[in-house]
Amino acid sequence: MTSTSTPAFPTSPDQHLTREATRATLRVQSRMLAATRAFLTARGFQELLPPVVGPVTDPGIRGSKQVDVDFYGHKYKLMTSAILYKQASLLAFDKIFYIAPNVRLEPLETAVTHRHLAEFHQIDVEIRDARREDAMETAEELVAHVVAEVVREQPGDLELLGRDADAFREVVRGPSPGPRTARRPPTCRPSATRRTPARRSTGRARRSSPRRAAGRSSSSTIPRAHAASTTARTPPTPACCATST
Repeated sequence: MTSTSTPAFPTSPDQHLTREATRATLRVQSRMLAATRAFLTARGFQELLPPVVGPVTDPGIRGSKQVDVDFYGHKYKLMTSAILYKQASLLAFDKIFYIAPNVRLEPLETAVTHRHLAEFHQIDVEIRDARREDAMETAEELVAHVVAEVVREQPGDLELLGRDADAFREVVRGPSPGPRTARRPPTCRPSATRRTPARRSTGRARRSSPRRAAGRSSSSTIPRAHAASTTARTPPTPACCATST
């Protein structure tokens, strides 16, 4: 999706900030964040502001080091990931998301890959009482929506950056579904029902009736299941997905 030509690296910060390529990159980033917020809020997600400094942070960061801060004699940390706070916040809302800043001191072998950044923001989404499939579906629809929005609204910036807009359109469109591989439409699933042991007198299994959706938020109709991320154990059962911007 990129052109074969590689632009020259800027020789100074001033040159970097005034380059058209830098300006185009920032415009695309801004469009991506606006599209993300529009997509998630329209589906009932509540945006929260994540902490930047706290007593704990996500320990599972692939060997990169955490940044400690002396906070009035207490050792606090810059966030490597706000997942612990995000999952705890499900006590307040069923569906939430962060545009979360992260700081990670990458080891030398990954510091030069251009894929492992010392500082970055990620789109962090959490859904209470959801299945892994629900989180994956949300992530796939979100990425497709954001890419389609950028391709439609900023084709000039993509061209300036050497990106092939047609290739992005093909990715968003996906392969043509065959008769046996047609994709299921993205719908909210009804509440899960539980099977009880069959009665000897009737020989039938009794099911509990689904919760009525009337008067409830859309998240109340998402079935309960295991979390896609189990870093922290909180009262809700979350499914989460995250992507970096």
